[in-house]
Amino acid sequence: MIVYTFALHQCFVSFAFFTMFKKLLTQRSRSILTVQGVDIPLTIVSEPRGGWRFSFIKNGVSMRIPAQATQAEFEMHQKRLMDWVESVFEKQPDLRRSFLPSQSGTGDVLEVNGRQYLLNITYEAQKVASARLREGTIFVHMSSLYTPEQQKRALKTLISRIVGQDFTPEIHRRVLDWNDRTFKRPITGIHLKYNHSNWGSCSSAGNVNLSTKLLLTPTSIQDYVILHELAHLIEMNHSPRFWALVAQHMPDYKARKKWLREHQSKFDFFV
Repeated sequence: MIVYTFALHQCFVSFAFFTMFKKLLTQRSRSILTVQGVDIPLTIVSEPRGGWRFSFIKNGVSMRIPAQATQAEFEMHQKRLMDWVESVFEKQPDLRRSFLPSQSGTGDVLEVNGRQYLLNITYEAQKVASARLREGTIFVHMSSLYTPEQQKRALKTLISRIVGQDFTPEIHRRVLDWNDRTFKRPITGIHLKYNHSNWGSCSSAGNVNLSTKLLLTPTSIQDYVILHELAHLIEMNHSPRFWALVAQHMPDYKARKKWLREHQSKFDFFV
């Protein structure tokens, strides 16, 4: 038993040393890979390994190479990488589009429920992006240091935030009006956020959260989501009792729910 324990300890020490040694040998570098006219951030990981591995990662493509690889081998596999990316793009055109720079720019007009916003987007070599609304124009200062995917994500988030702030008084009024006409429950707060996973939520503390993407849908659909979340002030679930509450104040809620489910992918800030 003593010998076994000692041997296991020695094995653990050796594995820990190997892991540390491997990290010391691992080197990362970044570059740009251009395929089909699209610039893709490329992360190159040189590490102790026997083969080459290509994969798409969150913000680009990863190329893992053996630490002992020669320049000639690297150039050969880089060509293989480009061919591989091109074949993936042919099968998944949406993936290719995700790396394209945003098509929105200065002079574009964004219409949201009857309101129009003129976009003025400038690109500067700064670490962060920002936006503000002034007299109907959304001024966006975008970072030129971001990758195309980061720029698209930042543009969506910033513009949705600005539009959400502009619509906040109206949404507050409509939520309170629906509550007064229906459940008459205490509401702690009403918030517009750029949610990706849902159209709205309601906490047991009385906070009603609505996605800014909801502002792009018809008013009747907004009313359904507002009523849906207010019903959660009474039933924090989707039980038959919950749906009965919704039906009591919106008999056609099923049609609105179905419409939202079928069209939800169309509503986002610059799809």
